[in-house]
Amino acid sequence: MTATIKAAHSTNTGGASGSHRIKKGLRGRSEGAHISVESERDLLRAKVDDIQAVMLLRATDAAAAQARATEQEEALHWSLARLKTSDVTIES
Repeated sequence: MTATIKAAHSTNTGGASGSHRIKKGLRGRSEGAHISVESERDLLRAKVDDIQAVMLLRATDAAAAQARATEQEEALHWSLARLKTSDVTIES
């Protein structure tokens, strides 16, 4: 009986250490995946920062274009008013 118990015990020990190796291997893979996920997250954050910078630049350009358009509309309005005034003066 003792030999059978020893044989069973050695089989369980071997199984346990094999199980331990599998767990250790999986843990190593998950750590590798964790590093990959972190680097991917950093890459995505950098892309988001770039996109936000481009959006800010475009918003600034749009605001400048709107300001120029407003100035041109005012200038056009005043030019038209002067033209009407000079037409009225010529007709009188």
